[in-house]
Amino acid sequence: MIREQDTDWRAWLMTKPYRPFDPQLHFEFRLYKDFSSGIADQWMSHGIDLCHFFMDVNYPFSVVANGGIFAWQDGRENPDTFQALFTYANGFLVSYSTSFGNDAPSFTRIMGKKATLINTGGEGSPRWQTVEEKGNHEDDLTVDSRRAVKDVLLPGETTLPPMGMGDEEPSHMTNWLDCLRSRKQPNATVHHGFAHSVACMMATRAYWSGKRNYWDPRPKRSSTRPQNNHAVGSGRYIIPPVKMRMPNFFGKMLSANTVRYGQSLAFPLAALSLEHIVRATERWFRVDHPVLSEQWPQPGGEDLG
Repeated sequence: MIREQDTDWRAWLMTKPYRPFDPQLHFEFRLYKDFSSGIADQWMSHGIDLCHFFMDVNYPFSVVANGGIFAWQDGRENPDTFQALFTYANGFLVSYSTSFGNDAPSFTRIMGKKATLINTGGEGSPRWQTVEEKGNHEDDLTVDSRRAVKDVLLPGETTLPPMGMGDEEPSHMTNWLDCLRSRKQPNATVHHGFAHSVACMMATRAYWSGKRNYWDPRPKRSSTRPQNNHAVGSGRYIIPPVKMRMPNFFGKMLSANTVRYGQSLAFPLAALSLEHIVRATERWFRVDHPVLSEQWPQPGGEDLG
């Protein structure tokens, strides 16, 4: 068991009020609300960064979240089971789910009107398949057997990629190191890190407040009441149209969901900057408006086809 004299406890606490030394807290700080957002910033940050990268978007329009401590009654404060729903103002929904009480395989699905892109394997798996739309089970119980399924291979690849990649994989750091030498911006800039930090903090605040959280980009804060920025007509919140990076066979994007850990394509700068960005942006957040009505205006949808 580690002793207080083996640590610099006051430095470890940083700006938090002083409390007696706790070896459990020292080693397992991710379990405690005052020191971590738990699943939202430790795991979901990778999944939502992937979403922003594929869809070329920044901040969610709104977030709701739920969960609880259902599996590990060990004194933790942060949930061991967590789900969040993100609405993006250009017309799609993201569903994220993690359960620490179940070890079913992780997956990511990006669902459009013409096809679905499915990622299988562990965190960081580069293995993807496309599955075309062919109808529904109500009309044809054998419809799944008629769907075209195609493995996604990059140019020059002849075999399927692995089902997972570790943090030691060179491609995880190559772009970052190249940019240190060239002084160019990396694939994931500090702005991308800021954007997915916003999504993580909104989900955390939605979980603890039990309220739907909205993002106001002008003063850079979240609240439980929608804002009228980029208003069109009756105050609908519209983010200017963005360009999708997805192939055109997806058609209009409907939703994307990531189950359990999410599939990590977190680029080094975004990942390394997250803790610092979280601290820097905390002062911009304020949940100060009571929910007066459930009939808030919904975001408008832009055609992403």
